Amino acid sequence: MKRLVYVLLFVFVLAGCSASIEDLSRVTYIKYGYSLQQVMQNGLAILPINSGSGLEGYRRPFGDAINYFTLKYKPQNAKIISWQDTQRKMNDNDLITAFQDALVKYQTTSMIDKNVLKKISQSVGARYLLFIRLGDLQQGANVGEDLFGGTIVNRTLGLKAHVLIWDSVDGDIVWECMGGASAEEDEFSRGLDQNPMSYSNMAARGIIQQLYQRTFVEEDQE
Repeated sequence: MKRLVYVLLFVFVLAGCSASIEDLSRVTYIKYGYSLQQVMQNGLAILPINSGSGLEGYRRPFGDAINYFTLKYKPQNAKIISWQDTQRKMNDNDLITAFQDALVKYQTTSMIDKNVLKKISQSVGARYLLFIRLGDLQQGANVGEDLFGGTIVNRTLGLKAHVLIWDSVDGDIVWECMGGASAEEDEFSRGLDQNPMSYSNMAARGIIQQLYQRTFVEEDQE
């Protein structure tokens, strides 16, 4: 009887734990001859984060998280330009509309107008441009079994981001990453973090870890 009580207590405690958020970021393409050192030396400008309507509430904070991890962990002597500075210089040079038009064409042809990229590059003083298309927060559910063979519905929550680095010289993609973060309930972890920024921060951190080809140390986080 006492053992049964301990087992039930153990299950109850675990069931009260919320599901952890996992980083799903992975590199999906690297151009032959690509060099992170070359990118850092020639400058990397973070473009304003691209997203669908209704995502303004965490589009900007997500961009700030990208800024934070990119600048905090940048290699020595690397030239990084924040998305705010990039946006300001694009506005000063009337390049916002041209870039938006180029993105529309890119979505249908998978080709970007290199002339637009060159103008942005010249305005910000960086050869390489980091582009991120941020998806919305996706909710889902999976049906599974609990410890006693019963049916249980496990909720999922997460987001994805498509990340590219363009070389403004030839308009070609030199690096691509599918960023993302998600959490899923199981029989031991019930409840999901509903704060979009928790997923944004995890995804941003994962993306830049992939870019810098290193793992950030937890105690370095602020």
